Amino acid sequence: MPPNHSRDALLSAIHSPNSSHTAAASIYEQDHITAIQDLYGIPMQAMASDDRCWETALAKFRQVDDPQGGVELVNLALAKETIETLKRQAIERGKLSKCSTFDVLCAHIWKARVKALNLDANTNICLQFPVDSRNKLRPPLGDNFTGNAFVLASVSCSVKHLLEQPLHETIRKIQEAKDEITDDYIKLYVRALEASDKFFPSMRELTIVADWTRFPFHALDFGWGKVSDAAILSTPVPETAFLMLDLEEPGGLLVRIGIGRQYLNDLISNFNNLNYI
Repeated sequence: MPPNHSRDALLSAIHSPNSSHTAAASIYEQDHITAIQDLYGIPMQAMASDDRCWETALAKFRQVDDPQGGVELVNLALAKETIETLKRQAIERGKLSKCSTFDVLCAHIWKARVKALNLDANTNICLQFPVDSRNKLRPPLGDNFTGNAFVLASVSCSVKHLLEQPLHETIRKIQEAKDEITDDYIKLYVRALEASDKFFPSMRELTIVADWTRFPFHALDFGWGKVSDAAILSTPVPETAFLMLDLEEPGGLLVRIGIGRQYLNDLISNFNNLNYI
C-alpha cells in the first residue's frame, strides 16, 4: 500500500460545509472538548483566580517556580514478564474485557509521578495522551496516511482519588477516554487549535504519555551493526513520558521521563514498587 502524504481528505473532512460547528473566538471557550477543558482548568484551580478570567490565570501561571535544580531525565525499565502480570491482574481484578500494554503503563506512570510530586490531596490533576485518529474520522484517513493525525485524550481527577483507586480503575478511565475520541470530537479539537490565543503552560499537575514503541529503533543500522540502545537526549515538554522498546531486554520497555531533581528518587522508588502484584 503506497503512503498517502496528502492532507486534502483531512482538511475537507474538518472544514466540510455540512459541518454545524464553527470555530470559537477563543480556545478557552471549548467547554465541549475534554482535553482542552482539563488542561486549562488546572491553572484556574492553581491560582484560585477571583475574576475567573482564563487569560489572567494563565499569565499568573507562568510565574510558578521551576523545579529546584532543574529537570532530570531518567530511563525506567520494566521487563516483559512484569508488564504481562500487571495486564493479567488488571483484567481479572477489574473485570476488564481487555488491557493493552499502553493502558497499564500509562496508569502506572501517572500514579508513580503524581505520588512523587507530593501534591496536595485535593489538587486536580490531568493525564493526557495522543490517540491515532486515522480510522476514527468519517471517512477514515486510512492506515497509509503519513501525516500527523492524532488528538489528545484526557483523564482528570484529584490526587487523592488517583492514589487511592486500584490500578484497574485508572486503566478503565484511560480506556473510557479513548472511547471519547470520535469523528465529532476530532473535528472540534482541530478547529479549536486554530484559535490564535492558545497557550500551553508547563505544569506539574499535567502528565503526558507518548507511545514510541512502534518506532523501529532495533532495525537501525548505520553500517557497523544494529543499534544497541536509543534514548531521547532532551524533551521540550518535561511533563511527557515516552514509552520505548528496551533494545537490551527482549520484550521489555523503557520509560523516558523528565522530573524535577528533588523528586527523582521518589519517582524511581514509586515506579519500581509494584505493590499491585
